[in-house]
Amino acid sequence: MNFQPIDVNEVDVNKIEIRKSKNDKNKLGKMFNVFHDGKRLEVILPEMDAPFGAKILTDFGCKISVPLSFSGMDEKTNRGERLRRAHSKLIEIQNKIRELILANPSEFFKDKKKPEIYNERIKDFIVPSEGKDGKKYSDLFRIEIQRYNLGEKDANKTVEELEVLKKEFISKKDMPLLKDKFKKAVHVNLDNVSQVIAWGTRIKPVLSFAYIWVMSSDQKCTPKWYLVHGMVTSDAKGMELDLNPDEEIEEEEEEEEEVEEVEEDVMDDVAQVSI
Repeated sequence: MNFQPIDVNEVDVNKIEIRKSKNDKNKLGKMFNVFHDGKRLEVILPEMDAPFGAKILTDFGCKISVPLSFSGMDEKTNRGERLRRAHSKLIEIQNKIRELILANPSEFFKDKKKPEIYNERIKDFIVPSEGKDGKKYSDLFRIEIQRYNLGEKDANKTVEELEVLKKEFISKKDMPLLKDKFKKAVHVNLDNVSQVIAWGTRIKPVLSFAYIWVMSSDQKCTPKWYLVHGMVTSDAKGMELDLNPDEEIEEEEEEEEEVEEVEEDVMDDVAQVSI
């Protein structure tokens, strides 16, 4: 299937459907794929900040989490307008996913419960952020980077080659995971991901709604979005962001710098998905 992501605002939620994965043989849970107009749901978003950078979560099988912030969506600027529209559409997608699951709960959940119980089990991917003082902060978009999975195709590789592959990430065929603002490929793997996507990095991401996972043990329903391609438009650490003070941030404070917004529309060649 060709990789043809669309602008997130072009998504018609009435064309979204959820199908059980054909390769779902995992006893730990059930996997469902998300389609839009018969194709995998893959979207291009406006530039967004990764306020906490890429976080390596070793407690969860070494997952790479990259929360993206909607900081700036309240600004009366072109970028603010783009963020507002993207946020609104993603909330619409989120609500549609919830609606589809609740319309056929027996397909997703193995027990019989009241609708409100099912509703509580479905996790959102756009989450509000609020401090202990009750102050509200910019919503976050929960996304991850998918690590390379070793399989039968790698059976003839050497030990050294396998060690390298174990640190790589999955992107679209013949495309790097990331490019810089000059459209030059950026090599990123497990060793340097925290430096490439450091605190305050701004990214124009291309995301794939990879799947919905329903855990057998607790019946929690979790949507998974993966970064599959994108452009690092700014790595300015220390720029002023609308952060939640309750989040754990280990980086040292740095002197604030003024960051020039990249105004060039990098979707000028959507046919080639040249970001």
